[in-house]
Amino acid sequence: MVGFTRTKKSLVDEYKVWVSAVEYTSDAVVIADEKGTILYANKAIQSLRGLDREEVLGSNLKEWGQQAGAEYYEAMWDTISRKEIFRGEMRSRRKNGEEYTASVHIIPILDEDKNLKGFIGLQEDITRDQAMVRLRLRTEDLHNANEKLAQEKARAEALLASIGEGLIAADQDRRVLLMNRAAETMLGWKETGVIGKKWEDLIRLEDEEGNVVSPAQRPLESWPSWIGIAK
Repeated sequence: MVGFTRTKKSLVDEYKVWVSAVEYTSDAVVIADEKGTILYANKAIQSLRGLDREEVLGSNLKEWGQQAGAEYYEAMWDTISRKEIFRGEMRSRRKNGEEYTASVHIIPILDEDKNLKGFIGLQEDITRDQAMVRLRLRTEDLHNANEKLAQEKARAEALLASIGEGLIAADQDRRVLLMNRAAETMLGWKETGVIGKKWEDLIRLEDEEGNVVSPAQRPLESWPSWIGIAK
């Protein structure tokens, strides 16, 4: 909380030196009387809210809370009415309709007898900060997902490698999706060389009389996908 003793002067006059210091800060700063009526606003109010200073003067701090909804407004006004510092974040709109997120501080000004004389309000645009946080969290999520996929792939590959039978899996177009080590050994191919190729081009099937079985005659032809096991 902020205190001062020369109560006969206006709040803005009382904080003349302080006002000079905050006039050109990047954060929007206002001074309001005990009813919340804004008496002073620095230059940053225009870049933050898209309003000329004259449009802000005479308006009320209540508008800061009302823009964020009833629950936020009640919490804000209840806090500063108790002469306590309010800290919060709110979504708002500039004059041109553009949305932004602001960090809000409202500091009660008290005289030497602890009587409420007014408020100092500060708003900082944290839209970019929040976007960076969301990007970082998204990046972390993607990293964790990739790690999980890599772990699952490693487990699957270990499981396939442990199977003694040769195993080949194909999609609905009969193109090879995977082949385990046992199948590589039995057929003399490397998995990297057969992925994407049609299984009938790789595996020669013959009937009991030694005749080559065409793809259309193979029983697995009608399956949407299949896994073959060679022993």
